[in-house]
Amino acid sequence: MITTTLPILRLASFDLRDQASLAIVDLSTYSTVLTSSDVSLQITPPGYNTINVAFNPGSVNVYKCADLGITCSSTECCPLPDGIYDIIYSIIGNTSATIEKTIIKIDQIKCKFQHAFLKIKMDCNCGKEEMREYRKELDIIDLLIAGSVAAANDCNPQQSFNLYQKAEILLNSLGCTVGCGCGSSFVCPSCQ
Repeated sequence: MITTTLPILRLASFDLRDQASLAIVDLSTYSTVLTSSDVSLQITPPGYNTINVAFNPGSVNVYKCADLGITCSSTECCPLPDGIYDIIYSIIGNTSATIEKTIIKIDQIKCKFQHAFLKIKMDCNCGKEEMREYRKELDIIDLLIAGSVAAANDCNPQQSFNLYQKAEILLNSLGCTVGCGCGSSFVCPSCQ
């Protein structure tokens, strides 16, 4: 009797700290050696259609805007949108298996957060009490961003989206409309 061991599929995101790239690491365990023709990977970027992409099993696979069907006005690659990326990974053939995964990309909001943090930390001549209030708000925003990642990792895309949205609203009101009490308000960076 021949027994076939099914693969144990596992994918993870890899933070490249690059707004124009999405890296997916294959941490799966396979019973046989696979080639790219044995697999299928579909990615749905937030706000875009699902697209089939090339995928090399057992590797780090990096995708840019053109790979994901995102067109840009410039000739260079544009930043990928923040948000939930839905991924479906399938093994085709005798030992077929499929997994679905959600990954959240947070590069743009992290960029805005870091700029706001530095602006408040370095450029503001606020009083101690006002500075303490801004730091408290930054801590809350940072926790909301971390919570959105944790919820995505826990396969809860709705909670992840809600936490991300709360963080973005707080960050935009902190950084773009609230000055530091020093007469100058923070201008949001493009983070591109």
